[in-house]
Amino acid sequence: MLCFALSGLMAGLAGIIQFAELKSVDPLRGTGVELIAVSACVIGGVLLSGGVGTIVGAMLGMLILTMLQQGLILLSVPLEMFQATAGLIIIIAVVINTNLQRQGR
Repeated sequence: MLCFALSGLMAGLAGIIQFAELKSVDPLRGTGVELIAVSACVIGGVLLSGGVGTIVGAMLGMLILTMLQQGLILLSVPLEMFQATAGLIIIIAVVINTNLQRQGR
């Protein structure tokens, strides 16, 4: 229950910050960010099968994805290609995590 309350609090805080910066609010503005968030966590070392990750790992994953996105923007690559690349990175990270998990047993 605490997790849901904190999630609502953070969503409200994000809305206030968005309004303060843009002087408008759009409830659909964050649509599509879920893939990026999951990608960052998986790249950072969180197992999709249920594992524990670190904040530093998630931040490093986000840094990698941001650098990838900015590089693709500089190359004038469409946004869809970034999303496809992020999905491919998730698949590669899951395969690596699965192999590491098997070796650890």
